[in-house]
Amino acid sequence: MTTFHPKHFLESDLHPDFAGAKKCVICEKWISTRPNHLYCRPCNLCFHKECSTSLMENLTIDRPVTHEHTLTFIRQKNSFNCVACGMVVANKEMNFYGMYEINMYGCLPCNFFIHRDCMYLPKVIKLTRHSHRLFHTYQVPDHNTKCRICYDPFVCGSGGYICSDKTCDYKLHSQCATRKEIWDGKDVEREPEEISNSEDVTMKFSSLEEVDGKTLQCDFALHDTCARLPRKMEHLFHRHSLTLEVDMMNIKEGFFRCSKCERESCGFMYWCCQEECDFKMDAKCASLAGPLYSETHKHPLTLLDYGARCYECYECPFSLDSKQATLPVLVKCNYDIHPLTLYFY
Repeated sequence: MTTFHPKHFLESDLHPDFAGAKKCVICEKWISTRPNHLYCRPCNLCFHKECSTSLMENLTIDRPVTHEHTLTFIRQKNSFNCVACGMVVANKEMNFYGMYEINMYGCLPCNFFIHRDCMYLPKVIKLTRHSHRLFHTYQVPDHNTKCRICYDPFVCGSGGYICSDKTCDYKLHSQCATRKEIWDGKDVEREPEEISNSEDVTMKFSSLEEVDGKTLQCDFALHDTCARLPRKMEHLFHRHSLTLEVDMMNIKEGFFRCSKCERESCGFMYWCCQEECDFKMDAKCASLAGPLYSETHKHPLTLLDYGARCYECYECPFSLDSKQATLPVLVKCNYDIHPLTLYFY
């Protein structure tokens, strides 16, 4: 027995069948086979010895920005909804064994319960998938609407992220908005808003100076849509801002592989300016936006940012990957006098 879990006898070793298959109920990391853990068989819970020691030193938290009263760690498995994210646990309703986790602080007089991690959710964030900043609230208005990432409804009375523009109805679950592949990890509450740069490719090439009294002449040609590509853009396919590279001489061997569709390209490239990030995207993928109203399908398609799929229909089981989504609907063929129409079985 320990002061963290005093009511039952605790075993110091897991049965071999359980080794590597259980998580610590405190830190939520996988338990290794080393003897650094304790296991309660009646409660079917396991925790690291050092986690229980550390937690007993921090059973209460005073954090006015989260709640006006002292918050106390609840040392029992529970099914309370978190006020910050609306979920019973951070990632799913129950853990692998169908048991609720021990990971919540609460204020009983106020009926206020919150996950440990949710206490430190950023107040204001900016995502590349939306034009406005989003701020966190403990009470999402009109909870009958759905999250714009997972399209699941909000739990009544729960928190989430809503748009700073009061005329915009954009809402996200807390756990969806702060996924590492979506959010860049920055809280921009105290940072000034960036002024958008509307300069496009046309402005770049129209600014070429004359040489010896003559304008530079070449066989350079662009589609109208390509000529109006923005020099900088934010796209839901990547969590950082992207910069357009139009001089392919700066690219090794003149070719690059798009990180989204994995096609080789020698055209314009959007690249991430973050030093540790090697994301590249071609102009075709950069042009994708949602919703898509395509002649190839009767329902509008929603643009996705995960997995192989690029567009998905929420009315029927139909989806497109990025290669399919960027195919032209009509093409001319030398072997037929009529145009050919794209069709998906």
